[in-house]
Amino acid sequence: MPLDNLAAVVLATRETGFTAPAELGEQSAPLVEIGGQLLVQRVVDAARGSTRIERVVAVGGEESPEAPFGADEGLPTGDSPDADILAGLTACEGCGQVVLLPGSLPFVTAGDLDAFIAAAEGPGADVVYPMLLRSACEAAFPEFRRSYFRLAEGEVTGGSALYVNREQLVARPEIIEQAAQIRREPWRLAMMVNPLVLLSFNAGRMSLRDISQAAQKAMGVSAAAILVDTPSLAMDVRRPIDLKAARERLGTA
Repeated sequence: MPLDNLAAVVLATRETGFTAPAELGEQSAPLVEIGGQLLVQRVVDAARGSTRIERVVAVGGEESPEAPFGADEGLPTGDSPDADILAGLTACEGCGQVVLLPGSLPFVTAGDLDAFIAAAEGPGADVVYPMLLRSACEAAFPEFRRSYFRLAEGEVTGGSALYVNREQLVARPEIIEQAAQIRREPWRLAMMVNPLVLLSFNAGRMSLRDISQAAQKAMGVSAAAILVDTPSLAMDVRRPIDLKAARERLGTA
């Protein structure tokens, strides 16, 4: 398999570093049914339908009889979310780039993933973070509530996906936790690296470039935060209210 081929790792674990700790009781969010289909199955189907993704690996969810959900390979849950990501990346040997996805995105489509990949290839970075404008998210999914912060480019939220250089993250697994943390709170990372950024943040002048440079400095690999027009990537099921909104749109379990 040539190194320019792409893979996707779909995480069916409860806490992946991409979503807030689950508030759905004992049930892992990816294993909740919506419209008669498990959430993680929806994500795997989207990845398999992508025109760019050659291989799909599902990690976790082994308690479900449906595992590995139609993925090319299924791996058991490890000791930690970071271990799950590393195992998934390791299983993608032969692929140059990998899209990391939580199994809790009810609305993501193959077309959304193709669009994200096309945008993520532009910077040529080892780690790419999707950012979504508030206006686009609320226009597409007005029933979902997300936290937004103001940048020079507008009010944004982070998408629950990463586009990564497999070789870099496998060689330096400590980057995995950093990458997940940056995706959750990229503005906080920028302020940690340069406290003066707080002034820009309060004034709404902090930019995607500031976040990208801070991430690169913290991780020691090239990084980019980019605007994408795929609001479904920010609509992961985190709380019971998210599950209710998704079921109202897609049907009950």
